[in-house]
Amino acid sequence: TTSGQGTGLAPSPEKIAAVKQAAGEKPVAIASGVDIDNIEVYRGNVDQILVASSVETEPYSGIFDPVKLKVLIDTAHLE
Repeated sequence: TTSGQGTGLAPSPEKIAAVKQAAGEKPVAIASGVDIDNIEVYRGNVDQILVASSVETEPYSGIFDPVKLKVLIDTAHLE
C-alpha cells in the first residue's frame, strides 16, 4: 500500500508503476488521492484502492455519496 504526499493527494502514475514492478505478483493498493478523474491512469498497476474524501457528500463529512461511489467502482472495473 502506498499513497500520495498527503491525505487526498494522488500518487504519480510513475510511482505506482514503479511500486507495481517492485511488487511483482503481489497486489498493490493506493490509500489516498484516487477519484473518478484519475482512476484510469492507474489501470494495470493497482489492484486495490482505499477511498473516502473523493466519494463523500462533502469533504470530511464521513458520509458517502452512493452515486459517486458507484461511478468510481464501475469505472475501476472497466476493461
